[in-house]
Amino acid sequence: MPKNIILLLCWMATFCPADLPYGYDQVTMLEKKISIIVYPTEILESVIYRLQLSVGTTFEFNIRVLAPYQAKGSSYKEVSLKQILDHQLAGTSLKYKLKKGKLVLYHSPL
Repeated sequence: MPKNIILLLCWMATFCPADLPYGYDQVTMLEKKISIIVYPTEILESVIYRLQLSVGTTFEFNIRVLAPYQAKGSSYKEVSLKQILDHQLAGTSLKYKLKKGKLVLYHSPL
């Protein structure tokens, strides 16, 4: 096989998205392991912004919905995004869901 064809195939495998089942990226996003320290004086909005940076994607949320909530102080070491969100949002009216490859935080009546 000519060298140029081999290089082209390697490039395509690297840069062209594969036809993966819908939800593959979403599941891996929630399973991504993160190490983060959440301070007891921190607001939830700050934690969400830092989680976005750790995951490398943007979340959808309304700042006014997060504003009333204080973060729960904790030290997470190699913990999945799902576990961190579940812990931080426990006891609040906030929920999250995956929608079209994005994590959406929303208010849900208790």
